[in-house]
Amino acid sequence: DGLHLRSGLDRAKLSELHGNDFIEICQKCKRETFRSFVTYWPDTYRPTNPLGQHVTGRSCPHCGGALLDTCVDFDEAPDGDEVWGPNQVHGMARADDAMKKADLVVAWGTSLHVIAHYFDPWDPESAFLDRREEACSLAVINKGTVCDEELAVLKIEEDVDATMAALLEELQIPRPPDYAPSEDAVLLAAVEPPQGERRPRAEWSIAGGAV
Repeated sequence: DGLHLRSGLDRAKLSELHGNDFIEICQKCKRETFRSFVTYWPDTYRPTNPLGQHVTGRSCPHCGGALLDTCVDFDEAPDGDEVWGPNQVHGMARADDAMKKADLVVAWGTSLHVIAHYFDPWDPESAFLDRREEACSLAVINKGTVCDEELAVLKIEEDVDATMAALLEELQIPRPPDYAPSEDAVLLAAVEPPQGERRPRAEWSIAGGAV
């Protein structure tokens, strides 16, 4: 949903392993195109997509190549050369480097079913440990079952917003300002497709207001 980028987080410190619903990647030149709408609508990320899996039907504004959504479906690997190859959105190299160095992984509001498919340094039996000396610790904040939760040193079964608000208060860190569409990094970079090119009508909203 692009919330990490919308929050103002530095992209150099971000790996969107699930992909970003609002960014397309050109199959030919590999450049990005930001959109103001959900790019995978309707279900272009599925193998049953008539145009081919992840093909959105829109053309790259830079070179005219076919654009791909960046949404990672279950059991896919975002660095698969047959789909995207190395790219800025998924940032697999950054994620791999971080997971090799991490002492603690904190999972906020996720089942871990996608990330654990290729990164699970908290599991003492993981093949990933070939790249680090020992397993790290795992903490989870999520409502519902989480993959590998039995390995976690801590699980908080609570709403992530409420938990983060309590944590900020405890650490005496000011809460971030309210969301403002005029400062939304995704919307500011968004490019509208040319007339006649398919534009999904999937509505998306944040904080109760349509965007």
